[in-house]
Amino acid sequence: MHRVRFIARAVLKTQGHTVEVQMLDISLKGALVDLPADVTTPSLESRVVLDLVLGGDIELVATGRVVRVAPPHRLGLLWESMDVDTATHLHRLLVLNLGGEEAFEADLDAMLAAQADD
Repeated sequence: MHRVRFIARAVLKTQGHTVEVQMLDISLKGALVDLPADVTTPSLESRVVLDLVLGGDIELVATGRVVRVAPPHRLGLLWESMDVDTATHLHRLLVLNLGGEEAFEADLDAMLAAQADD
């Protein structure tokens, strides 16, 4: 699974909290973000919503859960759902940053095969 280095500000919503985070990378399966130092780190399996504005009226909003917590304030997120517009924008972002449709399709095939095995 390819991870695309993607440095951007985003908003992370957890149970009762909304905080601006620093995105580090993004993939078809999830994202890696840094929390501000003064924010309590959510626990593993916490449900989250990540809101990333790419510019203009392009916005990625995906729900997921925390699957990795690394010191000092880094979270690995796994997507669980997103609307069609978000999926379309994520597809475009990944294709552009991976250098073409072939790499994206390979990731999609790998993800679907892994789900079929579950």
